[in-house]
Amino acid sequence: IQLFVKAHTINQATEDKSNAILIAQDICELFHHSDGDKTQLLLYYSDYERNEDSYLFYFSAEGTICTYADAKYEALLTFGQELSYQTLTMEIRCVNEKDVLYSSRIKKYNQAVI
Repeated sequence: IQLFVKAHTINQATEDKSNAILIAQDICELFHHSDGDKTQLLLYYSDYERNEDSYLFYFSAEGTICTYADAKYEALLTFGQELSYQTLTMEIRCVNEKDVLYSSRIKKYNQAVI
């Protein structure tokens, strides 16, 4: 019985990590497609909470944006700028859990127009 419980726990952890990676991939693609413009990303994911310089988004078990009541995952996004780069730091975890399933920091170079 312990073996089945352990297998189920490992399976659930793997599924959560896989879903977090898919959510992160979607966010990264949108960030790059919008040239690092956080306004466009916030319009696309219209339901979020703002915490100082960060934004908190909620996702369902299927990876779609949702409200806190229906959420299984949360993504904390922090936008910034370094010289000619727009930056995005993200942490994705299960709702109400401390352990981060996926974290990443990405940069998008914006060429200056003369």
